[in-house]
Amino acid sequence: MLRKILSIVLVVLLTAALGLYFYYIEGYSSVRERENMCNEISVRIRNPLPTDVISTPEIESIIRPYVDGRPVGEVDANALEDLLSGTGAVATAEIFPAGTNTMVVDIVQRSPIMRLETPSGIHFVDSCGFILPPLKDVALNLPIVTGAIPMDIPPSYRGLPAETEREWMAKMCNLAANIRSDGWWNGRVEQIWVEACGDVILYLKDLDESFNIGGGEDVGTMLRKAECYLLTIRPEAEKAKKSYTSVNLKYKDQIICK
Repeated sequence: MLRKILSIVLVVLLTAALGLYFYYIEGYSSVRERENMCNEISVRIRNPLPTDVISTPEIESIIRPYVDGRPVGEVDANALEDLLSGTGAVATAEIFPAGTNTMVVDIVQRSPIMRLETPSGIHFVDSCGFILPPLKDVALNLPIVTGAIPMDIPPSYRGLPAETEREWMAKMCNLAANIRSDGWWNGRVEQIWVEACGDVILYLKDLDESFNIGGGEDVGTMLRKAECYLLTIRPEAEKAKKSYTSVNLKYKDQIICK
């Protein structure tokens, strides 16, 4: 009889102990889960610009609905990276947890290198020829391309141009990149005008002359020829009290001044 009572007491004590154990484990897990909830986003823009194409608050507003209050381990980083890249303003994105409640968002934003002015509006373009979404309140010192631009760009388009337009876009991107990377030319080109025939005309600040560089091929040679004119021909013309309004550089080994 005593043995039976002891067995019952032992079972009761063991059951109580197990109950307390599981209660503690459940409570501990619940606390740990709350501790691992994401409640902070740390945005790092790897290539800040004088005027950013996308701002930290904009990035946070895109990401926050998908991370706030979620366990850090359950956040779908790959999907959020695709979401940011889909804005058109972000070139690359990397999202990963830091600590127990923070998601880090590392981005490289697309950096405009020129501005196209077309009948459908103003479009900014990066070095890959990617047409950015419309940018608000952006004041960037970029080459401006106007005239007979052989592209049909919808007003709010973002993405790469059509296949038939990419060769021309690549030439313009190369021209803009050469201008921006050259210490002398950067900031001196006021306008890039495209003629109906496809010739590209450069207008420089504080100069009356226009410079015809042909269809945009061999840009480096065209710019060196323009420098030759500015450093040698123009000073000699000024001495002789002559002036020119157009300088044609598109023909090989020739600089034709009118």
